[in-house]
Amino acid sequence: MILIGPKILQQEYTNDEIKYLNRLLRFTGIGIQNNIHYEFSVRDSKTGLYNHNFFVSRITEEIARAKRSKQKFSLIILDIDHFKKLNDVYGHLAGDEVILKIADILGETLREEDILSRFGGEEFMVLLPDAGAEAGMGTAERLREKVEEMETPWDGSILKITASFGIATGRRIDSALAL
Repeated sequence: MILIGPKILQQEYTNDEIKYLNRLLRFTGIGIQNNIHYEFSVRDSKTGLYNHNFFVSRITEEIARAKRSKQKFSLIILDIDHFKKLNDVYGHLAGDEVILKIADILGETLREEDILSRFGGEEFMVLLPDAGAEAGMGTAERLREKVEEMETPWDGSILKITASFGIATGRRIDSALAL
């Protein structure tokens, strides 16, 4: 909301000032709309995490940056174990609740500079800039433990899940990443 009050000198706005303010407000509105459209284009609607397309674009940039700067980075993929069975037994709303809870836990556990994405239905990807194999493995293990400890209350039950993790670091990503 933009609020425009009276002028400090108690004069009325001139026609030119009003035209200028109208133009300024239109440009501001367009900027806000563009930001909303951009966010919808790069975010997963269920979790608010980055989506598959954004992640592919971002990992491509990171590969190029790492080649130029000789910096390492790691890539983690997480896949929820037996997710289809969870959906079959408890229903898709329960599955959605588990996905939301995992998204929250991953977001709370990662560094601010890490890129977290919902890559597919029950798959998540994490890009760890400036993180070699040891840091990547440590992060993956912390995430695995957090997911394993996670409890999701659902319809009088407590849902507990596990997830499988894969990690790639450094040069292996160049040949292994064919997204």
